Amino acid sequence: MQTAKRKGSADCLAIVGTETGCGKTVLLSGMAGALREQGFKTRAMKPFILGPRRAAEQELSFISSVSHTPLGYHQIIVEQSKGLRDTSWHNAINQNRDGDSLTLLELPGGSATPICFEENQSETKVVAWQDTADILANADLPCILVAKHGADAIEQLVLNAYYLTMRRVFVLGLATVETSTGMGLEIENQMTRDDFAMALFSRTGAPYLGCIKYSISISVPRCNQGNLIKLTTASLDLLTVLKALNLTVSV
Repeated sequence: MQTAKRKGSADCLAIVGTETGCGKTVLLSGMAGALREQGFKTRAMKPFILGPRRAAEQELSFISSVSHTPLGYHQIIVEQSKGLRDTSWHNAINQNRDGDSLTLLELPGGSATPICFEENQSETKVVAWQDTADILANADLPCILVAKHGADAIEQLVLNAYYLTMRRVFVLGLATVETSTGMGLEIENQMTRDDFAMALFSRTGAPYLGCIKYSISISVPRCNQGNLIKLTTASLDLLTVLKALNLTVSV
């Protein structure tokens, strides 16, 4: 395995969604598998689980099978986020970083999803809270923002990119994922891919990396990886990601 060399840039990249179920896991797994196939030492992890671990086991298995990332890494399982401080999330990110490889981390929910609440001493009132964007900002993590490839994709990406930028999070790129067959037909009938990318760039300043189209052979619930790596390589502009992270391959 060749090693990804960094020149003073991030060794960790977050995958953030505009909402739950927008295709983060598919993009995370496909990107990690594609970069690994191209010679980069890459890992894909879901270190934060909201809800029971049992409900997330299929997703964790899917990520591991596509990215070849062993399970057993440090995770925070949150069934009740009250009283959990942001330092716990920050520590989980740091413990999963590996200076010898690029680590892709999937964060829960959307960019503004509250994931950490702090109560007063009597535990009767929430006095502070942190969302996904706060976790990214505190950890100084760049991110790729993902939305469903639907009719409101531009709206979702623009609003979430603006929010992340206001929270001082660097949005490295934007991507979309078709989570059901034919989802993108409406928007694709209205504009070309170049027009779509230009519309997003003019409002966010972030490049559009592409869309992973829906395929029945790619199923997170059934843990089928199908042709996800080939589909990701063909669909996403991985070169832009590599340049932004300043990664080169050394033999």
